[in-house]
Amino acid sequence: YTIIGDHVNATSRLESINKVYGTSIIISRPIWEKVHEVMFTRRLDLVAVKGKSRPIEIYELLGHREEISDETLLASVSLHEKALDLYLEKNFQEALFHFRKGAADYPTMATFALFVERCESFLKAPPPPDWKGEWIMKSK
Repeated sequence: YTIIGDHVNATSRLESINKVYGTSIIISRPIWEKVHEVMFTRRLDLVAVKGKSRPIEIYELLGHREEISDETLLASVSLHEKALDLYLEKNFQEALFHFRKGAADYPTMATFALFVERCESFLKAPPPPDWKGEWIMKSK
């Protein structure tokens, strides 16, 4: 037996981009909507996966809400989401400050360094005026 279809393809793409973000489990917005009250997540990005032009909001699945008590994890997620909001608002200078802080304070969270690079790049060459925050994945 095999499964095919757009959802299977998108799921496969999300699984493969874990290596880009240094994560273990990435979920899309529709899945997040079904689990966010029970599961603790971190909003990661807005991406257009390889082969798709329409971006999807992605989240890292971190565990059951009732089991998450690590203050370091909670602080890192809060900082990342604050910086991500600034990034999506095209406030790259302020976002860069927060992503750099995250990279220094939480060196094992690869997303901070990833967004430092993006912010630095966008400060040198801003995205087009119609940019909505999406990142185009070039690999599978």
